[in-house]
Amino acid sequence: MGASASASRPVRLELGVPGQIMPPASAAVKFAQRAEADGFDAIWWPDHLMGWHPDSLWTPDLTPLAASQANPHTYFDPLVMMGAVGAQTSRLRVGVVVTDLIRRHPAVLAQTMLTLDHLTEGRAICGLGSGEQLNVKPYGLPWDKPVARLAEGIEVIRRLWRADGPVDFDGQFFHLRKAVLGLSPFGAPSGAGPPIWTAAHGPRMLELTGRQADGWLPTKMTSGQYAASLKTIETAAAEAGRDPGAITPGMLGYVLVGPDEETVQRLTEQPLVRALCVLLPAAVFRALGVEPPLAGAGSG
Repeated sequence: MGASASASRPVRLELGVPGQIMPPASAAVKFAQRAEADGFDAIWWPDHLMGWHPDSLWTPDLTPLAASQANPHTYFDPLVMMGAVGAQTSRLRVGVVVTDLIRRHPAVLAQTMLTLDHLTEGRAICGLGSGEQLNVKPYGLPWDKPVARLAEGIEVIRRLWRADGPVDFDGQFFHLRKAVLGLSPFGAPSGAGPPIWTAAHGPRMLELTGRQADGWLPTKMTSGQYAASLKTIETAAAEAGRDPGAITPGMLGYVLVGPDEETVQRLTEQPLVRALCVLLPAAVFRALGVEPPLAGAGSG
């Protein structure tokens, strides 16, 4: 999940698990309760309308999941599941990895996250990204300047969380006139609202993380890329007058587990696993001397 450290204390690692994304919902809650009992620190849900895998791969000869799940696009709403699990656990933190401010207006998300903040007594994490085209374009939503929209939306959310009266805001994407959000963060007046983590990879998103976020949750990075990206975040935080050490660095890791190397090797040969590897950053393929399979395609 994440780690925190300073020059004077050792690194503390925390581990999270993926939340169950498909029915039955009761099993998803039980899974989270087992994760809490096993000592995990957090549970995270993706926010998808459409899955990564094409329907052409969702056949019984390519995946046994096709026998029990009709399609690769079956996803619970992550914010609803955060509430359901948060209400039936006592220590486990619940997070979304990640939603966006294209499909969810920042004022609506601000209220939802504060509700989760109270329901979980401060255990909810708001993961945000600039959006993914597969969740945006098919539904007729605008895909314009997603990073700038995210930065502005985070400002709107924080203003509403801090305000004790009507809020006016004139931005490029969002406009508020005497907008109110009377619900205060859990633990108010000391509460600051749920922590906001960003799924940042490119330079602009990394700098946004340093300026505005409480945590960082990237994926598919080498250790060298991770160190360089974290340095960019810390530099941006310092330039913004923030404490770089207050930003929690995390990582969304894809892990294959098996009893031996032979089993894990077989797992890497499965079509669905290989299909996910197609989504690796182009630099990974080029470093291996291979042309990226999605070179020139738009990214989310």
